[in-house]
Amino acid sequence: MRFLFLLGLALSGAVFAADVPDSHDLTVLPRYPRANIVDFSSNASVERVYPRGAISRISGRLRMEGEVRAVGQLTSLTYQLPDEDSSADAFAAARKGLLEADATPLFWCEGRDCGSSSLLANTVLSSSMLYGPDDQQAYLLVRLAAPQQDSLLAVYTN
Repeated sequence: MRFLFLLGLALSGAVFAADVPDSHDLTVLPRYPRANIVDFSSNASVERVYPRGAISRISGRLRMEGEVRAVGQLTSLTYQLPDEDSSADAFAAARKGLLEADATPLFWCEGRDCGSSSLLANTVLSSSMLYGPDDQQAYLLVRLAAPQQDSLLAVYTN
């Protein structure tokens, strides 16, 4: 199965019939066509570390080339894409949309340049359903444009 994962602000949006109950899209990024929300959560106060470089585990310790630490409202969405659609296409559309909306890229990687898919999925994004082959993953971390300039959005596909 192909998934597109978004992690960002809790903002209002429309609910679609096939989505999990009480879920909604983020208003800062349009939904990829025919995608369904299969996992959704929102937490009031969360501390999170986002990688700004490849991620690995060395001697039992998590290693990142760089990182961004953030505390605040966290909303995470996982979309399931139709089987005939490519997660690479969904990622490219999300990246293009965010950059056109003047989001500031903090880090972007594809494939093995991101490091371990298992670590990104399980440790950073807290979603084991996102785990997949290292060479098929893509990750983007951006700071949103004003008036949401204090907000981060992470996009991950595999």
